[in-house]
Amino acid sequence: NIAISAEGTIQVNGATTEEAQVNAQAAAILAKNPDAQAVIAADKDVPHGKVIAVIDAVKSAGITKFAISIDKKK
Repeated sequence: NIAISAEGTIQVNGATTEEAQVNAQAAAILAKNPDAQAVIAADKDVPHGKVIAVIDAVKSAGITKFAISIDKKK
C-alpha cells in the first residue's frame, strides 16, 4: 500500500519514505512476494506528476499489478 498525502509525504505500508526510495522498496517487496500488488492512494491535491512518478517507480521495480484507490462521490 502506497499513500501520498496532500503535503506530498509518501508512505509505503505505513512507513514514511522518500520518492527516490519507492523503487527499491517495491523491488524488496516483490522479492519476498512475486505476486505483490501495489495499491496507490493519493490525496486529491497531490499533483498528477507525483502520482505518475510513484506509479512508474512501482512498475520499474517489476510490480505489474497495481490499483488506484479512489474516494467515490456520495
